[in-house]
Amino acid sequence: MPTPLPATPTQPASMPALPPPADQTSGAVLFDVARRRCRGRVTARPLLRALGWMPGLALRVDVAQAAVRMAPAADVKARNRTSSRG
Repeated sequence: MPTPLPATPTQPASMPALPPPADQTSGAVLFDVARRRCRGRVTARPLLRALGWMPGLALRVDVAQAAVRMAPAADVKARNRTSSRG
C-alpha cells in the first residue's frame, strides 16, 4: 500500500486591492455570482441595476485565479463596458 502524501496547508488566494466604495454612506455590500458565457460575456442584471450601472459604462476588470472583480474605470477609453444585455 502506498504511503499517503502529507497534507499541505492551503494558502488563501491573493486578491487585488479594492478601491474605496463610491457610496460610503449606505454601508450596504452588494455582490453576485455569475458564470461566464461561451463568448466571454458575464450577465448580472439585478446587480447592475442595484449599482445603477447604465449601458456603456467603462469597466476596470481584475482577474485573480477564478475570481473576477469589476469596477467603474477611471479611463473612459477602457475596453470593457456594460451593455444593455447586462
